[in-house]
Amino acid sequence: MKTLAFFFVLISPLLGAAEPVLRDSLTVKGHEYEKVKIINEDGESALVKHSAGISRIPMRLLDDDLQTQLGYDRKAADALDQKAADIAANTVKQQQLAAAFPVTITCIAVKFVERKYRWFFRITNHHQTPFTESLKISLLNNTEPIVNGVEVFAAKKGGIEPGLSAVVYFETNTGPVSVAGDYCIAKFRCEPMVAGKLTGKSATSDVPQNVIE
Repeated sequence: MKTLAFFFVLISPLLGAAEPVLRDSLTVKGHEYEKVKIINEDGESALVKHSAGISRIPMRLLDDDLQTQLGYDRKAADALDQKAADIAANTVKQQQLAAAFPVTITCIAVKFVERKYRWFFRITNHHQTPFTESLKISLLNNTEPIVNGVEVFAAKKGGIEPGLSAVVYFETNTGPVSVAGDYCIAKFRCEPMVAGKLTGKSATSDVPQNVIE
């Protein structure tokens, strides 16, 4: 028994956790907890034992003194929250863009062929179903903008499968700004169509200025 007792005396300090935080009362968002003992915390919330039971309370709702006592860094937590909010906002923006445009279209090159400028576009389907509709593409200058070329591309039979791309092109007599100044082509506008009719949505993006010959 003496050996066991001695062993218990030796290890009991090792088994003991950090001293719990005790308070007569704690008010959180107008609700008062009595006979409070904070059992533990995980950086985001505190497990609180009180006269009415046990509750888990977000750290940011505790008063400043208690936050400091528990080692809570409000600035770091706010920065993490802001980062999470930014990611969520960007996700919503991408979802809205995907809803507005069933495909992503990029002007990938312009080539001078037989005294005309051939504009190449990559159309990528980022939806979960085949893209079977049409797109209207307009080439614009950098000032008015004036339309220097228009073409409507309809998806081939079967459409563009999810995650896949198609490359299309059309030709104009006018080249990019790098060739003849601001009145030449600087950007393009894409307008999705459904059943041959414009949806009212559009997006504008720059075109490459280096001409392949």
